[in-house]
Amino acid sequence: MHIIQLLAKKQDDDETPKEKRNVTTTQPPRSRSGKFKVYGSHMISNLPPKLDLVTYLESAKEVKSYKVKIAAFDMDDTIICSKSGFKWGRGPNDWKWRTDTIIPVLQRKTASERYVVVIFTNQKSISVTEYLTTLSKSFRNFAIKVGQILASLNVALKGVPVLVFAASGRPGISQHHRSSEEYHEHSRKPRTGMWEELESYLKAALGKECTIDMEKSFYVGDAAGRHGDHLADDITFAQRVGLPFQTPEEFFGK
Repeated sequence: MHIIQLLAKKQDDDETPKEKRNVTTTQPPRSRSGKFKVYGSHMISNLPPKLDLVTYLESAKEVKSYKVKIAAFDMDDTIICSKSGFKWGRGPNDWKWRTDTIIPVLQRKTASERYVVVIFTNQKSISVTEYLTTLSKSFRNFAIKVGQILASLNVALKGVPVLVFAASGRPGISQHHRSSEEYHEHSRKPRTGMWEELESYLKAALGKECTIDMEKSFYVGDAAGRHGDHLADDITFAQRVGLPFQTPEEFFGK
């Protein structure tokens, strides 16, 4: 069945991915791609409306097979870095593209190869729960930064939807409605919780027949266990998910 027909058929009874935790949708701030969601206290996402993803994939010849190609990236020190030169940004506006090749490569991957671009990022410094989104400065700063990144990509990629998943830190014991330590651990790379949430979203958007083309999909990240790397979370995440892995230098060039 044609994907748009399939979407229309299930539009009235479409349901969210299987509930494993409390989820809230925050209206402000909003990116040009979609709304921010907070899952308990362990995960944040910004996902495009399902119809936007369907419309984008409709022009791909292989969409009839329900196979989706994923171009997945870490965020900090992979696609962006700080303008100030500090390891971590000093505010929501302290970022720039890591190299001049980022946008041209993403344009090629989306315009001619029809990849779905996904960002997976560990953000332990963000402390937020579903009921405290407007009170969390760390969440709002992150949302502003991601909103700017998505707005820039929206122009450069001509409206191509981009998906974002972030594993947030666990709030202090005084915070109500926080997720369990197990949920936080599973969401954070190198564990695979964010990838599983992506799979749930794709099946909800495109139907249960949808599968990810694991041979053509890939993941790019800077935590590769090399000498001087702070961690090996990115390469381990890719291995656990089953994706080919490259460092930013290998994929985008130095």
